This record gives sequence, structure tokens and C-alpha cells, in this order.
Amino acid sequence: MKKYSIFHTVVMWCFSPSFYRDVGRNWKGICAWYLLLLMIAACIPTAIAIKRGCSRFLQAEGKQIIEQIPPIAIKDGEVSTPAEQPYVITLPDTDKRLAVIDTTGEVTSLAEADAPVLVTKTEIIYRQSERETRTQDLSQFQEEFKFDKEDVTRWAGIIDRYLACALYPVILIGSYIGRLVQILLYGLVGLIFSAMFRARLKYSGLVRLSAVAVTPIIIADAVLELLPVHTGSAWTWGGILIAMVLLLFGAAVNHGGPAQVEAATLPLVVPPRPGRAAIQPPVSRADIPPGPPNVPPRQ
Repeated sequence: MKKYSIFHTVVMWCFSPSFYRDVGRNWKGICAWYLLLLMIAACIPTAIAIKRGCSRFLQAEGKQIIEQIPPIAIKDGEVSTPAEQPYVITLPDTDKRLAVIDTTGEVTSLAEADAPVLVTKTEIIYRQSERETRTQDLSQFQEEFKFDKEDVTRWAGIIDRYLACALYPVILIGSYIGRLVQILLYGLVGLIFSAMFRARLKYSGLVRLSAVAVTPIIIADAVLELLPVHTGSAWTWGGILIAMVLLLFGAAVNHGGPAQVEAATLPLVVPPRPGRAAIQPPVSRADIPPGPPNVPPRQ
């Protein structure tokens, strides 16, 4: 019978033999619901950290970049601006170009612009990656559309205000799938640990133990998101090591579990006292083997 609930995991993951035995033997499934609840809470600090980073960028470099945006109008699929062209937008405090606006036809490619974005009279050309360049045709903008740096500042404020809420579902889904794959893989490693200690646990039980083993890692990741520290790859490998130690412990404390359960169901035989026969457990009529059939005597 199940002794502990999923809510005990947050505090009892730290080397509790009875808890690890209960998870491995008595719990059902692979702890998918527990993992989902844990990730729902753990992804909140991640969304908050992204929101903070966005706010810092918009208040510093982003604000300086927006200040460079000239008035731009798009009508009948053509771009126009009163700014002198080619108009260059640079990264603050550097000479690195971020975008070039040229509707005169003097600059026609990213190579000539020496920037990742080029706005021509009828197209927006941008670098998707180091090897891929894409072009957005502006012919679809038939109605007049105007904007300037004040409009962009207002749009940036809306993005900053609702970014965390918009990104949270994406972060949650991606993180949950990643952690689910992780515990499934750790369950395979758990098969080795189970064989080492003869724990006789099923794969589903080892996956449940893996979910318990990654619990402190997920909690620590959530806390680190809110702290101004950079852990790098050292914490990644350290987290894997901690999870493996906890999974190894879970397999070890489940050593000989099924054998103990079977031994508890054996009939009780009381050893005899001197001069007395052993007391056997009561035997039901169904346990007595049938004798030979009655045969009538010969005449």
C-alpha cells in the first residue's frame, strides 16, 4: 500500500530509505503528473529571469537603438523615409552596424550593407543564420503604415509587460518534455543499478526513482535563475552526478524487496517444545488431497 504522496518528494528526496522503497515498490506510473506539477512551479523563476533580462536591455542598449530609428512609412508596398540615406543604425558605443535603410538603390545586398538587416524600397533582407539569408517582400502592405521611434518605444513597453506571460507556456512545455525524456533515460541507467543490488524493480519503478532523483536539481535550477550567478557546464555535470547518486541510493535501499514480501506470506510454523509435536497451521478441507474412490467389495 502506498505510504507517501507526491508532495512528500520535495522534502524527502534526501536519502529517506522508507520513502525510496515506497516510490520504487508501491507507486504507480512514471510520476508524469508529479513532474508536471514540479515544472509548473519551477518554470516561474525562468520566466521572471527572462522578463528581467528584457527590461534591462530595453532600458539600456535597446533604448539607444530605438532612439536611432527614423520616421518610416510603407505605402503601396514601397518604403519611404525623410532621413538621409543610406541610413545606418549601429550598436550603442560601437561602430558595428545593426541595420541599413536605403530606398535609393545604392545598397542592394547585405554584403554591401555590412549589416544583418537591409531595408530597401520594396524589400526587407535579413540574415537568418551565417549561411542563410531571407527576403521579405513588402508588396502585401498596400495600405499606408507609418511608425517612428515613439511608436517603437510603446510597442517595446507592451512586449516587456507581457513577455513573461507569453513565454511561460512555451518554457513549460519545452522544459517538461526535456525532463520527461531525462527521467526515461535515467530509468535505463537505473536498470544497471537495480541489477547491481538485485533490487528486482520494474522499469516504471526506476523511472519514478529517477523523477525523485532530479527533484533537487530542478529546485536548484529554479533558485539559480533568480540569483546573479553563472554556473556554466560545471553545474550541468554536477546535477547529473547528484541525480545518479540518488538513483543509486534508491536502487540500493530496494535490495531484495520482492523476496521480503514473499517471505512475509509464508505460513507460520511454531517450533515444538521438548516432548511436544510442532504446531502446524490449520488445514482447510480444500487442502486435503482426495483419496482413492470407494470400490464396493467383491461378492
